[in-house]
Amino acid sequence: MDASDIEKQLIQLTAEHLRGNLSRGQLLKALRKNVLRMTQIRYCKLTGIGRNALIDIERDQGEPTEAIVNKAFAPFKLQPVMVRPDIEFLRRCIDSTAASSPDSEQVM
Repeated sequence: MDASDIEKQLIQLTAEHLRGNLSRGQLLKALRKNVLRMTQIRYCKLTGIGRNALIDIERDQGEPTEAIVNKAFAPFKLQPVMVRPDIEFLRRCIDSTAASSPDSEQVM
């Protein structure tokens, strides 16, 4: 998988989250497994969070701290609100969302 494929998957999964089709935990799990192709153990070593914290986030359980959530999404440059600070990325996500919904209006 090259950088272009990774970016496409990242956009697609984030768009699904923005549409409400993926919860925050489902998004993180899909990103970890499908984009990085990492086990929970490897991902925890990468991010510095504990496995139980990762499991809780991926299952949308518990109330992880903002710091833990930030660490969990850091490899993808996503903030807890699930929006990267890169405005061009956000526009592509919105365009992807609008293009796949026939009844939706174009945003921006």
